[in-house]
Amino acid sequence: MIHPSPLMRDPLLAGAVACCLACQSYTAATVATVNPGNDIRIALTDQGTTTLATALGPHAVGLDGTVVTRDSTGIRLTVQQVRREDGTSMLLHGEPLRIPADAVATLEIKHLDVIRSVLLAGAVATGAALAANSAGGATGGQPSTKTPAAPK
Repeated sequence: MIHPSPLMRDPLLAGAVACCLACQSYTAATVATVNPGNDIRIALTDQGTTTLATALGPHAVGLDGTVVTRDSTGIRLTVQQVRREDGTSMLLHGEPLRIPADAVATLEIKHLDVIRSVLLAGAVATGAALAANSAGGATGGQPSTKTPAAPK
């Protein structure tokens, strides 16, 4: 069996990771409908940007995180990313933060899109198999087991 070289595996691995990330989708939700463990994306209100400036820094317009708890007044989450007004973002390492409900303009829950994931995984596997097959064909196939004839 022919194994792809490390150079071939790395792009395939990168493609597989990209495919998995590409198979995420978001659905609209509210503060009242999220549950602990949900990965969410929040867009902040103007007031939320002002209220949370000391915790998130200036010009924060949104954030991504995981819900720890929620009640009628807001959400406590671990923040992984803060998005800024100028389009830049800052990655965090699960910083805990309470977001008041009135600071949330929109809220979305991240989901794995299973159908797209399965289709993309099949496409990546097919591409890997074709690449491995063509790499084997380029070397001339299996080595010969015949003994060369003696010179005359």
